[in-house]
Amino acid sequence: MPKTSSRRLRNYERQDFNALLGELKKDKPAEADFQVKTEEKKQPSETAGQKPEKQVFSLYRQRIFSNENVKFIYSKNDRILHEKHCQYVKEISDEELQYSESYLSNMRQCPACAAEAYLRIGAKDPEYTERYKEIFEQCGITLKQLRNMFLVRGMKTRISGNGFLISYKEDTWKIQIVSRNGHVQLLHNNYRVIQDGRRQFVRGFHVQNPNCTDVTFGYALGLIRNYDYSPENAEKHTLRGEDSASGRNKNPAAVPSEERTEEVRKLQEQRDIKEPLCQKEPAAKRRWESVKAWFKKYLRKMRFKSIFFIP
Repeated sequence: MPKTSSRRLRNYERQDFNALLGELKKDKPAEADFQVKTEEKKQPSETAGQKPEKQVFSLYRQRIFSNENVKFIYSKNDRILHEKHCQYVKEISDEELQYSESYLSNMRQCPACAAEAYLRIGAKDPEYTERYKEIFEQCGITLKQLRNMFLVRGMKTRISGNGFLISYKEDTWKIQIVSRNGHVQLLHNNYRVIQDGRRQFVRGFHVQNPNCTDVTFGYALGLIRNYDYSPENAEKHTLRGEDSASGRNKNPAAVPSEERTEEVRKLQEQRDIKEPLCQKEPAAKRRWESVKAWFKKYLRKMRFKSIFFIP
């Protein structure tokens, strides 16, 4: 070995690093502590990403509102029925929210969406809900009247021009707005009476009667509810053509004249049969008086007046 190397080894002084290692061990966290802190850091982020309750709530409502057959929503506790898109539906929690495909008449109706709910029942064109609401407001139609129309009576409606049509029983009626104060004109479908007394409906409408040119909607609705066809009043509803609602003459080619004459004759016979005998007596008496007058004149000519006395 070289002398220089041995000299350096002899002069080497050993240093103690135990103190430094101890300090490093104190600064380094234990493995268990490191895992706990790591889990604590991961836990908030995982919880924020899951949000299980909010996700279930959203899916439940999405499934209900995406179903086209669902038309009504209600609260299980309050038992108040809402139209599907009512603004107050969002205040019902998922735990209380229930739905129905048909109207539940045993529940209270939410007044905020009552018009929409009734139109879902009876309107053949519910896509025009906003137009319906404008007409209802202009004519002063109340929610009570709408409930009676659609829910109680089962009427059906359809938007038509400056108003709407009402189908009730066998007849179709037209409501037209005629003034700014909300008055309407009531029109009735045209028809003709066939030989057995039944009606045959034809195109066009006519004003129901002279009083129906400018009336309130309540008055018109009362006439619609109480109308009942019978063969006895057929003469009051003879055929008027397509333009009858505007006051034009009927189309003469719509009904053959011979058929019309036969119908009138049969109606006259029915009226004569039902006419009381007391109403026929004046006519019979007039005929007898005319016979007596002719007989007296004949006797005068024959110069037999002195023999036969006729008062």
